[in-house]
Amino acid sequence: MTTTAPGTALAAALYEALSRIGIPVHAVPPQLSDGGSDAAYPCISIGEVAMGQWDDSGTRGFDFVARVHVWWRGGSKAPGLAIQDEIYSVLHRGSLTVDGWKDILLDRQMSDVTRLTDGSFHGVCEYRGLLTEG
Repeated sequence: MTTTAPGTALAAALYEALSRIGIPVHAVPPQLSDGGSDAAYPCISIGEVAMGQWDDSGTRGFDFVARVHVWWRGGSKAPGLAIQDEIYSVLHRGSLTVDGWKDILLDRQMSDVTRLTDGSFHGVCEYRGLLTEG
């Protein structure tokens, strides 16, 4: 039986995979109001990870949806869309190394980009996956 909590292990695996892109990855994106600067952008943040039980007769497992956020500043959507494409290359149908668990499926479900009132951009991608004990 696995001792690593699936949510903790999954968050660590997402962080490790997304860090390979070469853009800072945060739990919470830097805030300009907290003294941050435009130099902190672009960046990626790992948002909500919703997990549901997905067991079969002999194995514990989890179905999950993970939100990955991209934040950037500038005059166009193009830089963020390029980052979302890099995230897709790393995660979609990829394999995460989830301590104590097997990642048996990982697919992008959707992506979106919104221009914020301060002129910056926020992109969201959702990835759905399955983990089984192992």
